[in-house]
Amino acid sequence: MNIVKNGQYIEITNNDFKVTLSSLGASIVSIYIGDDILTMTPINLEELNRKDIYYGKTIGPITNRVKDGLIKIDNKEYHLPLNEVGISNHSGDIGLSNQLFNVDIDIDKVIFTYIEHIEDIVISYIVIYSFNDYQIRIDYFIRTNNKFVINLTNHTFFTLNEPNINNLSLKLDSDFYIESDKDTLLPLSVQPIIDCLDFNNEKIIAKDIDDPYLMNHKSKGYDHSFILKNKIVKLSSPQYELDISSDYECAHIYTDNYEDGVKTKNSDVNFRRGVAIEMTDNILSRPVIDKDEVYQRYIIYSFKKK
Repeated sequence: MNIVKNGQYIEITNNDFKVTLSSLGASIVSIYIGDDILTMTPINLEELNRKDIYYGKTIGPITNRVKDGLIKIDNKEYHLPLNEVGISNHSGDIGLSNQLFNVDIDIDKVIFTYIEHIEDIVISYIVIYSFNDYQIRIDYFIRTNNKFVINLTNHTFFTLNEPNINNLSLKLDSDFYIESDKDTLLPLSVQPIIDCLDFNNEKIIAKDIDDPYLMNHKSKGYDHSFILKNKIVKLSSPQYELDISSDYECAHIYTDNYEDGVKTKNSDVNFRRGVAIEMTDNILSRPVIDKDEVYQRYIIYSFKKK
């Protein structure tokens, strides 16, 4: 294994498995097996500096949407910056996706660290990427100086060497999803799985993506959190398989539904070019960690060529 740092980018090479990380957002920039690209990666990497671009980045301190950016803890209010009308999505401008982390390199690990101040809250982050064969493991370790809500995830869009989602299939075991408001996408309540959201049996993602339930919704596709029965998600293409394991309770599936003007290496189309599988805590009951308590989570991406 060879790990080389070049400016904000860190390249990890293990035989034909090549991963590029960035200190911006402690992010995954690209994943290759040989010449095959497995991620949705901008042709122009400068696009990653945009604050509305989350490709591969660490999302936090609070993932997903928060109404009015308002967090209440023990009768104290904290305000996250708004980046949608009346909403803070992925923590707005203070989100980890927009921050430059410090970098340390070990034999088979890349260690990102960052300290954030939100009013009287000080949050210390450690994000560790480790590598083994065709596997990437992410470990999160977070401490705060006082009670605060924490819910991190990674926002990599996977393509598995496909130009769009048409030949990508998904399997996740879930009987319940978190319904969101059809106009704002704010999370509302836990509901039983309906047919178009049912991936208990592996199916092509695009099969039901134009279902009226999804089309009568701001998402115009999948932008939904699933409560997992087992903490494994499987994504497949004709050439590759990706197994995602984690200790998170949920998986948020987002199918690149909105055109963002970014040209990507995998595709000539403008949307539905890949799928983000964001392993998360339950966005209706995000964990509050206490002073000096450690928030600890992991995500493992295991790739296999068919």
